[in-house]
Amino acid sequence: MRRVAHNASPDWKEEALAVLARVAKTMPELTTDDVWHLVKEVTHEPRAMGPVMKAGATAGIIEATDRFKLTDRPSRHRAPVRVWRSLVYRELPF
Repeated sequence: MRRVAHNASPDWKEEALAVLARVAKTMPELTTDDVWHLVKEVTHEPRAMGPVMKAGATAGIIEATDRFKLTDRPSRHRAPVRVWRSLVYRELPF
């Protein structure tokens, strides 16, 4: 994971972590799919999303659950992805 994170674009990692934080504020649970759908920057190393999620967990934004669901990203061919619980979700009062 360290090598993958090192080889990913710093701009991409920064954007992906910012998107993760934004998504976590609006959803009680999320997967990497939710982040991928909003990341505009392109990376040559899609495995770098793993270190981004780990950074989000270390920062107290999300925590791993023991659940998985099938991805909706065609490039991943319905592979299972972890469901993460937001630690910063704020339900709207209306």
